Amino acid sequence: MAGIYHPRHPERTVLYRVPFHYFDKFLSEYKQRFESEYGYFRAVIQEVVKKYLDCGNPCSSFARIRCPDCRTEYLLTFSCKSRGFCPSCHAKRLEEWGKWMRKKLLLDFPHRQLGFSHLLEHELINPEMVQKILTWHHTGFNVHSKARAKTRREAERVGKYMIRPLLSLERLSSLRSTRSSVPNVRAR
Repeated sequence: MAGIYHPRHPERTVLYRVPFHYFDKFLSEYKQRFESEYGYFRAVIQEVVKKYLDCGNPCSSFARIRCPDCRTEYLLTFSCKSRGFCPSCHAKRLEEWGKWMRKKLLLDFPHRQLGFSHLLEHELINPEMVQKILTWHHTGFNVHSKARAKTRREAERVGKYMIRPLLSLERLSSLRSTRSSVPNVRAR
């Protein structure tokens, strides 16, 4: 018997509320305020945000599923399948990738993960930017060779860590409260 479905309610998160309330304003001001520093705005970004705001929302789209034998029906909401941005879709992708890695890619031998960067020596980053980055609390610039995976499961864990989401919903916060002004876009 299948488990009980519990809606995930992304509209309660900062990651949802910020683009829901401010993305249109950001788009209208991008060229004037940000284009000279960050370059032209790629259309794919707008597509990803729009898909994310509609992900799993029955008001946007769904399929009606009916069992031909027992005639039981339910609605299946569509996901956005956005890589890296939508926490729900990325979690599913992470699990599928880990399973593929464990079954098809990894051999039953110990593995080692090495992470390092040679951006400076290839002139892909300037020395001033490196100095700025090194002043950050978590710089991301290090060599870590202590992660040793002795089993496929351990190697899968390291592989999942490597493609983890860019953002942690638990660590995001908003300086301005937008919680009360988000309409209820979810089915109850």
